[in-house]
Amino acid sequence: MKKLSAAFKVDRKLSGSFRLLPVLAILALLLLQTLQVTASYDPSYQIARSENRLLVNFMQPLAFDQILLPTRNDELWGQGIICRAALIETAERQFIASAKADEGFMVFRPQSVASSSFYITPLITRTAGLENYEQNQGNRIELTAVPAEVRAIENRIRQLVDATVQFNRENSCFSCHTSLPLALAVKTAAARGYELDQQLLQTIGNEMARLQLADGSFFFPEQPAYGRIMTTMCAGAIISMLAEFNPALHENLKKILPVIKSWRNSDGTPGSDFFFRPVFIGQPTALLFESILTSTVYFKSFAEGNGEPDAQLGKRLNELSGWAKEQKSEAIHRRIIIMAGMPLTFQFNEAERPGLIRELTQVIYDEPEGKRRDIRALAVWLLNRINPTNQLPLPAFPEPQNLADQIWDCFEQIIQTRHWQKKSP
Repeated sequence: MKKLSAAFKVDRKLSGSFRLLPVLAILALLLLQTLQVTASYDPSYQIARSENRLLVNFMQPLAFDQILLPTRNDELWGQGIICRAALIETAERQFIASAKADEGFMVFRPQSVASSSFYITPLITRTAGLENYEQNQGNRIELTAVPAEVRAIENRIRQLVDATVQFNRENSCFSCHTSLPLALAVKTAAARGYELDQQLLQTIGNEMARLQLADGSFFFPEQPAYGRIMTTMCAGAIISMLAEFNPALHENLKKILPVIKSWRNSDGTPGSDFFFRPVFIGQPTALLFESILTSTVYFKSFAEGNGEPDAQLGKRLNELSGWAKEQKSEAIHRRIIIMAGMPLTFQFNEAERPGLIRELTQVIYDEPEGKRRDIRALAVWLLNRINPTNQLPLPAFPEPQNLADQIWDCFEQIIQTRHWQKKSP
């Protein structure tokens, strides 16, 4: 078995046990939420000869962006032989490349063709003669590639982002039920190293920002049942996640904060004007959305304030965390919304971990709510954060029936797929 010279890496989010601390510590805790642990993987290959061709087999299907074949390599071309042109055949496609006398590699660009093997046919070879044959003898096959399933997900994300942009344009609305899971999916994918279309993500953020009203709120007269409070809260949560790809959106978030403050209940808890199970369940959902929005603005102000935290925002984060703790006695299908804000709106200790795993697993397999794509996807996501080493086999679902279902299904794929970061040449 041979091993490629560079490692493929995987990024995984880890979530541990947290406890509520003063405001300065909250910043550190929230930063820990995006802590990534990197592991290395060397994809192995075998070379077999078949008449005048070489067969290169890999341990898993790969999507090849670039293949570099060394012009001098005894195992590939034979002792003392130089290859200046070759043909690669894979997935019923052919690619030819050549190298000049002073070049050590033939460069192939297979356009992300996916396969677990490829054939090599040398086209132009000659003996080394008086040339310094040993100069590049250590060169080996080099790849720029990712596992085929990863590339399939990357392509699917691009299609879903594009479809969401079109959907929003046609409906003159940012569409909570599509944009919210999409923002969560792309943020999770980015944290795991997936290659995303940054320009398209900036476009969807800009188009959402364009829908913001002068007072900072979001409201669509064509959809009055959705209300103004929850629509604005949801927009804030979505924009917070998209701001990672479009920093200019932080200005839109600042405009939202004063208006949601005016909607608070008499006890200071977040207001709500829309209820639609299982995700939009009133105050818990409003609390989650405000937590995401407020923490994003808090981080930005901390970064721009030379390390000085915003005391008012910090106080509000503490209040939101306190109210969220009161939800811990709720049924799991309601508490799952609060858990999605981990660690700010939900903390657990090590003794609670087995019980949480059991409850979330029960949602997926035994609860009616687990038959919904949105709740199941959230449960799978939380399980992965609470117990990242476990890959749970999921019950089969029917084919997605609408754009939102397709996005939640893709989100599950992102979580369940162990992503190996591609090697750069």
